[in-house]
Amino acid sequence: STTHHRLQVGGTTGCNLNYDQLWRLDNGAFYIQYSSSGKLSLCNGGGNVGPKVKGDRIFPVERFDVKVISMAFFVEDNAPVIWRGPMLGKMLMNFFSEVEWGDLDYVLLDLPPGTGDVALDVHKMLPKCKEVIVTTPHATAAFVAARAGTMAIKTNHEVLGIVENMSYFQSGSTGEKEYVFGKDGGKRLAEELNVPLLGQIPLGQPEIKEDDFAPSVYDQTHPIGEHYIQMAKKIIDKTN
Repeated sequence: STTHHRLQVGGTTGCNLNYDQLWRLDNGAFYIQYSSSGKLSLCNGGGNVGPKVKGDRIFPVERFDVKVISMAFFVEDNAPVIWRGPMLGKMLMNFFSEVEWGDLDYVLLDLPPGTGDVALDVHKMLPKCKEVIVTTPHATAAFVAARAGTMAIKTNHEVLGIVENMSYFQSGSTGEKEYVFGKDGGKRLAEELNVPLLGQIPLGQPEIKEDDFAPSVYDQTHPIGEHYIQMAKKIIDKTN
């Protein structure tokens, strides 16, 4: 298989960049969720659907034309992953070597925060990987994200920019913004790392459809979906 771009990005941000934006704006993408939370209910819906195994190859789940693999497929529902660093690294290697992805333009890795074993493994396996650092406006979250950004820079990973998630709550009736978790933590982090602020995502909830369950995926016409479109365009410009 051929992959043109590998990005590190977190959680719901990675999910929406993949589905609503990078895939629509460019071509193919897949999403590796490197945690035990949520399976496809976090990113793409699909209930208890899991990957298929044929011989020694694993075929990822495909939803909304995005191919997805997650550690959650290999543990019991909502169970914690109590593994040491080497086991986590081996699992990540298996995701690349044993999963049948096909030809892709983007690979997004959803990694836990900080600079632990998982992050070190990624830096070794993917020395030219680019990163998107996700934070909230809160000073403590930005402090943790700053460590990840500094590690990326020191290991020659390009940081494409900062995404500030849960930036504010905007009233649907008055339009007034309330900065529930503080203000401009992402902006200050971007200035500290000397990288652009790619977007500030407000608190919100996608429309939940009973016949197409995807509780973390915003439609591209949703006001918050439009934020993701603008971020995706910036990322495409920086990677092409």
